[in-house]
Amino acid sequence: MPNIDLAERIKIIGARIREGRDTYAGRQDAWHTLGDVIGKFATRKEILDAAKLSFPVVKLQLEFQGAPVDVWGTFRVDAEVPKGLENRSIRKVKLDNGQEYYLNFLGPVGKDYTVIQHTEGFDLIDHLVGQIDGAHYETAGQLEFGRLVWTQANLNFKIRVGEDESDIYLTFNTSHDGSKAFQIYETGTRIVCRNTFRIASLKRLEATLRVRHTKNASQRTSDLKAEIDEIKNVALSMQEKLVWLSQRRVTKESLETIMKRLFPMAKDDNEVETSSTRRDNILAEILSLYESNDGDAFPEQRGTAYALLNSVTNYTDHLRSSKADGRAQSAVFGSGDKLKTSALDLILAEAEKMPAMLRGGQGIAVDYAEAGLNLPSMKAN
Repeated sequence: MPNIDLAERIKIIGARIREGRDTYAGRQDAWHTLGDVIGKFATRKEILDAAKLSFPVVKLQLEFQGAPVDVWGTFRVDAEVPKGLENRSIRKVKLDNGQEYYLNFLGPVGKDYTVIQHTEGFDLIDHLVGQIDGAHYETAGQLEFGRLVWTQANLNFKIRVGEDESDIYLTFNTSHDGSKAFQIYETGTRIVCRNTFRIASLKRLEATLRVRHTKNASQRTSDLKAEIDEIKNVALSMQEKLVWLSQRRVTKESLETIMKRLFPMAKDDNEVETSSTRRDNILAEILSLYESNDGDAFPEQRGTAYALLNSVTNYTDHLRSSKADGRAQSAVFGSGDKLKTSALDLILAEAEKMPAMLRGGQGIAVDYAEAGLNLPSMKAN
């Protein structure tokens, strides 16, 4: 990595964001259909290299027509032109040691923004992986040429709802343009369908593991290591909640309440709530998944609050976007992650009003028309 003091003297003129090639290595989930799927890796160095993440990031003051301006930006630094960008205009600089580097603009940031290298996130994962037998890296990737970076470690630990199992992962993600905080949280991945859900939606880990890119970031990042030991207890707490959801039967009132809150209706000029065709189609897709119950892989889940949660995560990870990169960014960083988190919170709250499942009985699928939803048959927008 170049000396930052030297790098700050580099004149950057007319910098702009350049969209780059997404890269990915590891397990391929529902939304992992982008970049190079190379294989499965267990060591920090191997997965960083495979996912093309072995680059540092620097913050530089920008200049206009030779004069510094009160604008700063972040740049990825590569020792050679990254694959796929050979014909791009990337600024090449030579430092005092004679080494040449290539700089590519990632995004504008504030003067007080402090770069946290994404490799620090991998260092924290190493702290955990070294303490749990069988834990290993499984995925890593970047979006928008390194503006967004993530990795996941399989903790070699499962939670169960009856015979239905979910693998538990430690997920790290960050941005290098100030749009996202440095985050580490737990994720569950259901084995039967590879749907994902954020366990940290319970707010227990996220409150302590969330780090902003500020002047005190280095100290706060090192403090996170003490929190990682609580991960297994948090996962078991989630297991208890999912088991409880599997014992609650969805009623038409609860279904309507949950869907209205997840997908609010718009109001017309007379303040009357009306549904749109797009909203109706979304609900039709989710409730079709709810009705199918994953092909009855676990018949005892039919009609339960747990099955309803799975239908929302299934829709989000598999159907919500037809574009692979859109699903990836949404599921890890954006609105898809928020939708699944909101669904979990809403269903947990509404399940308090749901009746218990009869012992030995299966749930009863809700009739959509009876629920007053008037859903159309599934059709494309």
